[in-house]
Amino acid sequence: MKDWTRYRIILMIVLLTLVVPVLKLPEAAPVVQAQGGEPSCTDSDGGLNYEVAGYVEGIGPNGWPFTKYDVCESGTYEGYVKEFYCNGTMPWPVRYQCASGCADGACVPETCTDADEDDYAVEGGGCGLVDCDDSDPAVNPGAAEVCDNGIDDDCNGLVDAEDPACLVCTDSDGDDYAVEGGDCGPVDCDDTNPAVNPGAVEVC
Repeated sequence: MKDWTRYRIILMIVLLTLVVPVLKLPEAAPVVQAQGGEPSCTDSDGGLNYEVAGYVEGIGPNGWPFTKYDVCESGTYEGYVKEFYCNGTMPWPVRYQCASGCADGACVPETCTDADEDDYAVEGGGCGLVDCDDSDPAVNPGAAEVCDNGIDDDCNGLVDAEDPACLVCTDSDGDDYAVEGGDCGPVDCDDTNPAVNPGAVEVC
């Protein structure tokens, strides 16, 4: 009987020796490092500004960057704007009912001032692009820039030659190089001969 007990003990020790190494604890999950640094949030329209289409952007608590745009709702919430603002370092949405409807991510102001009746208003935002001179119907964001009148005709902040629309590049010989240089590229030193230009090979 004692031999049988001793045999059972030896057998159990052998089995434990074989089984225990197989039973491994699960490995710890790898730590995911934050991607963007410290949490932050900035609001382009300064907070709950329902009449300006803006956005919030920053770094979330998980380290990933985010950008959230103000949008006009549809369906059940037609006429509402979903306005994002910074709640601390978090982007937070607020649904707001616009009195005069919503357009392009902002409430349409109750009044869109268009004194010169060119279909552009001074308020901007929900009223559309800003009319920089509401006393002159020829000056608005939809107008063409006139290059010699000293006026910002198309309301882009650039007057006459400053405006890309007024860039003149003279290329009389058709070699794709202009005599003006600057924004027109390298200067063509002989605009009467297409074989003479900054891209030609020197004949020795």
